[in-house]
Amino acid sequence: MITVTVETFKKHFFSKSFLLMIFLPILLVIIAILIWGGGSKKIDIASNQQQLTKTIRNGNDDLFTVKDQTWQAAKRRLNAGDTKAYIKIDDAALKQNRFKVQIYGANLSVDKVAQIKQIFENLQAKINSVRSGLTQDQVQMLNQKPSVQYESQQASLSDKTFFVGLVTGIIIYLIILVYSSIFAQEIGSEKGNKVMEMILSSISATQYFFGKFLGMVLLLVTNLVIYAVFVGVLVLFRHQFTAINHIFEFIQNLTNGNLTSIILLDGVFIFFGVALFLLVSSFAGIGVTKQEDISKVSTPVGLIVMVLYMATIWTLTLAKPINYVTKILSVLPFTSSFFLPIWVSTEAVPIWIILAAIILAVGTIILLSWVFSQLYQILALYKGSKPIKYAFKHFLKQ
Repeated sequence: MITVTVETFKKHFFSKSFLLMIFLPILLVIIAILIWGGGSKKIDIASNQQQLTKTIRNGNDDLFTVKDQTWQAAKRRLNAGDTKAYIKIDDAALKQNRFKVQIYGANLSVDKVAQIKQIFENLQAKINSVRSGLTQDQVQMLNQKPSVQYESQQASLSDKTFFVGLVTGIIIYLIILVYSSIFAQEIGSEKGNKVMEMILSSISATQYFFGKFLGMVLLLVTNLVIYAVFVGVLVLFRHQFTAINHIFEFIQNLTNGNLTSIILLDGVFIFFGVALFLLVSSFAGIGVTKQEDISKVSTPVGLIVMVLYMATIWTLTLAKPINYVTKILSVLPFTSSFFLPIWVSTEAVPIWIILAAIILAVGTIILLSWVFSQLYQILALYKGSKPIKYAFKHFLKQ
């Protein structure tokens, strides 16, 4: 059985289609990072007022370069691609106790412009307060801002949660669809020829089935580990690449700071979801007598996955998406992979709910793997008509 597991893993891992499926998303992410701005480029300050520039840099080391530049040097550095922008402070305006700042740059984000503007507005406010002769308490009183909070009276998901649910659903949908198709082909590939007779002369049909299944599970684990390592590398170098830092800040904001827990939970339930649908797709491979029939019988598996994904999207549009139906589907096998991440991204989910979903998923995997291994043993060499009816008839007699 170990030999079958290893050979199944090697067969698919070193195939061009699998390597393309694994590394194409990684390559696209790297290209996007390089296009967005791979280096940790900062902003030059063009000024000869050293004390002022020191104040500007205070607390903004991630935004500005450490050395002052003349505006000519700052312009050359920008054109050479060494910086993302430079700011030029008008000395004549400074003599009149006011700031006149011009920002020169390429593809500088709106947030960065707003951050620079806020820095100089704060400095201008300090100058104004000193010149007006106001006390510190009076300055604080003038700078006091109202507190305005909005509390929605509609019990619906936020745009953030909708985005998280949408992306999570797409990822699970695509991974399940790809692996289910591969396993259906793997199980049914030897049907209709004499290869099975040769194989089953040295190993039992049950061991052969489990070897194939474990090989696909090992392939899935390897896939998830590669993606986890890639994400870990991005985290490690996020401060060296502004684009990566922006991506993680964006995702952290979307997940309300629960990025790590959501990634771990998604990874666990992606694994369970794919394992369950692998077994269902194996039934499609078991039930054929000819290789050309595999695509026909595996189509319903793809339709089931599509229906679950569409149900996920429909749930996200409801006025009250986290209801009793959603909570039940978050625990049940086959549906928990789609609905539990939505619940987790919306509110705190009791740990016993997550444990119950894991226990049910594991129990279902064990049960289905035993049932389908028995059906595979019955139909491994069967070449007659109506194989499913024949298999269940003999299975119930056991």
